[in-house]
Amino acid sequence: MNARSARWERVIREFVGKGRAFRSVWGVLREQYFQNAIQLGGLYVDVSNDTVVVTKPKVEILPIEVSGLVHVRDIAHFRQTAERYWRATIYANHLVPSLAPLLPMISASPGRLQPGLQSACNYMIELMCRDEFRQTEDWLRDGPASPPEIAVAVLGGVPADLRPQTGDGGWREAVIACREARGAGFHADVGWRNKRVMDYLRMMKFRQNSS
Repeated sequence: MNARSARWERVIREFVGKGRAFRSVWGVLREQYFQNAIQLGGLYVDVSNDTVVVTKPKVEILPIEVSGLVHVRDIAHFRQTAERYWRATIYANHLVPSLAPLLPMISASPGRLQPGLQSACNYMIELMCRDEFRQTEDWLRDGPASPPEIAVAVLGGVPADLRPQTGDGGWREAVIACREARGAGFHADVGWRNKRVMDYLRMMKFRQNSS
C-alpha cells in the first residue's frame, strides 16, 4: 500500500469511527439506469461515473439528496428501468417456481444479456419479502409468460429438480409458491431465504457447466 492509499484508509477509518455512513448503495439513478455507488456521510460518490456515458467526468460527488439516486420502489419500477437501461423485456418467472417468490422476473435482452432470473441482489430480495410476497404473487399471476425461445434458453440452465413439475409451464406452481411461503412466514425466515439463494447459485453453476 502506498502512502496516498494509507492516508485515505486512515481518513475513512476515522470517518467511520465517528459514526458516519460509509457503505455501498444501489438503486435507480435519475430514472435512467441501475447504479452502484458509495455513500460517504451525506455524499453520493460514483468512482465510475463514465461507465455509461464516456464523456462524463470519471468521478462524481454530490450531496446524496440531489444525486438522483432512489431505491427501486417495486416490480414495476424495476421493469421500467430494465426496459430503458438494458433494453430488456421482463417476463414472469414461471420457469423456476421454487425461486419465484424471491426472483419473480425473467429478463431477456437479445445481444446484451443472457435471459435470466431477476434480481438476485439483497435489496431486491428484501423488497420481495417486505409485503410477504404479495406483489410477487400479483406479478406471477398476471405477468406475461416467457415466449418459447426464451423459455428454452432459461430452462437449459436449470437443474431438473428446480424446473416446473406440472404441465402448465409453471404458472400455478409459481403462484402457489408465494402463497405457501407467505402462509409459512418465510418472508421473515433467513434460513429459508438462504436455501433459495443456494438453489439459485447451484442453478448458475449448472448453467455455466451446460454452456
